[in-house]
Amino acid sequence: AEEEDDDDLDFSSLQTARAQQTPEEKREELQRRLAAVDFVIALGHDGSVIASASLFDGPVPPVLPFALENQGLMTRICEQEAAGVISRIVS
Repeated sequence: AEEEDDDDLDFSSLQTARAQQTPEEKREELQRRLAAVDFVIALGHDGSVIASASLFDGPVPPVLPFALENQGLMTRICEQEAAGVISRIVS
């Protein structure tokens, strides 16, 4: 029998299948999905930028940091500027 693609499974079947994965299989699936990421939007402070980057085993795509308050050294874009900055990036 052919294996079903993730898109063909209903949500409860998908949850069951993922619950049966080993930690290594879960990590491999995460890295496979992360390989398709073009850029990351990190909301918060410097820790959000570091946590976002730490998800990737290989090269990290550009991280666009947004400060939710006036704290942090890496998160220089404030939330009021977010819509304009994202609009310029995706256009």
